[in-house]
Amino acid sequence: MSSDRYHQLIKKYLRGDCSNEEREQLYAWFERQNQADDPLPNLSLEERDLLKQRIFNQVKENCDLPRSERKRLGDLRSLVYLASSAAAVFLIVGAIYFFRPSDQPVAALATDKLTFINKTKTIKRQSLSDGSSVWLNPESSLTIPKSFTGNYRKVSLKGDAFFEVTKDAKHPFVIRSENLITKVLGTSFRIRTLPNHRSEVSVVTGKVSVEIPGKNNSKILLLPEEKIVYNPQTNYLKTEREPAASPMKIWRKTTLSFDDVALSDVIAILNKKFGSSIEINDDVLKSYLLKADFTDQSLPEILEMLEKSLSINYEINEGQIILKRNN
Repeated sequence: MSSDRYHQLIKKYLRGDCSNEEREQLYAWFERQNQADDPLPNLSLEERDLLKQRIFNQVKENCDLPRSERKRLGDLRSLVYLASSAAAVFLIVGAIYFFRPSDQPVAALATDKLTFINKTKTIKRQSLSDGSSVWLNPESSLTIPKSFTGNYRKVSLKGDAFFEVTKDAKHPFVIRSENLITKVLGTSFRIRTLPNHRSEVSVVTGKVSVEIPGKNNSKILLLPEEKIVYNPQTNYLKTEREPAASPMKIWRKTTLSFDDVALSDVIAILNKKFGSSIEINDDVLKSYLLKADFTDQSLPEILEMLEKSLSINYEINEGQIILKRNN
């Protein structure tokens, strides 16, 4: 059956118009999901959300039945749906299981984790349930629990991200990255994986402990303006001072005020303040006037506010930040 046909069947399923035979066709497709073409990209965001909710409802209904009456419904693995807002676009990936009529009862399961993948060319903020914020760089991903439980707040990172962790002395925040375990109570710092599997952890505020998994006595305590570099060839952590002209400068908060200042002049001030390389290749955009107070803000926070207030966007390209008008 073609992808267009499955697309139509999903639409009928969402309206509750599917016949028993059509439902069986959909269930069979779900079981072949890992091999079959995926018609989900043809659905609108609203339809995706509705489909997801219907699936969860079926899971709940099946779980509520006595074990003897439960029906096996099959499984849909790695259902991928898009979540978007004015501030962020992430791919949220979750393994969701649901069941199709059969003779063998199987428990309904739902993953307790979410993975956020930044597929954009901008730095995106992800807020966590404990009030912490994670700024994901392009092509980076963060895996988190739906809610923090137990003695630790554990997450895992692939790529490059800046963390602003809400202080909670009773529940340390632990990040597992490719080669390192980073533990904090409440602080701000950056973790990134470099080419050849090298890694860095750089601290802006607070204290951070870093260690190599499985290596005794490898734990090192970092203070502000310090960083650790991990070399996989030597399996060793090296502590360094963060240079004044470091890329970390964009994360140091500052206060700036503008009163009807041309955006081109605002960008010049931001570049000088943060050591950044922001460009505008649009004369109309350069002439935009900005009236704003940025109080205790980092450069990514300021860029996020400019996007919302001026209806613009930006892209990061080999270290340069290019501002553009929204289409």
